[in-house]
Amino acid sequence: MNYFMSTCICKIHPNYGFNSIKTFHNKGEYSLIKLTVNSKTEAYLTVSQLNQRWVWRNENYEASLCKFIFAKYDPTKENPYEFINATCWLDEDTTLDSHLELEPGEYIAYIEIDWFNDQKFNNFVFKSYSDNHIDLKVEDPHSHQEILENMLKSCAVKNSKRKDYTEKGHKDIFRCFSVTDSKCEYGFLYY
Repeated sequence: MNYFMSTCICKIHPNYGFNSIKTFHNKGEYSLIKLTVNSKTEAYLTVSQLNQRWVWRNENYEASLCKFIFAKYDPTKENPYEFINATCWLDEDTTLDSHLELEPGEYIAYIEIDWFNDQKFNNFVFKSYSDNHIDLKVEDPHSHQEILENMLKSCAVKNSKRKDYTEKGHKDIFRCFSVTDSKCEYGFLYY
């Protein structure tokens, strides 16, 4: 504790492979990473900001708050984004809590980093560590309309407690309200 600021635990699995892609976005923007899975896969997904050890001491750098939402993507569905998991963390590495079991198909990672440093250090690396190869591709955020709203809508329907209006004669109407279910500092009210 006298000589080190942090401790890191490395998860190692025999026969797992590593893939990564580097990208960036400015303050107030977000990035999208498309993952293509060709066979059933167990995976860990991480967003890594610049490690403070690589910055000169006089640069005044610190890691920024990272919001990371992960969803299955199927453009043939009414809501193409099925919420799987999310996390929010103020650290150099932001990893979903547990390993994911992914079926073949496409997935989208929504990443929003609230940069502290006025865009000087606004890049990051998205990493997958998995038992089968996962293809990674940076997507144009404008190619996915209303993605955050649809991911949160899926989260509300899938994970939130519902209040229905059956007693008032409206069995098809319900409400979901949460400030914590998204796990990444986005609250919602959904009817």
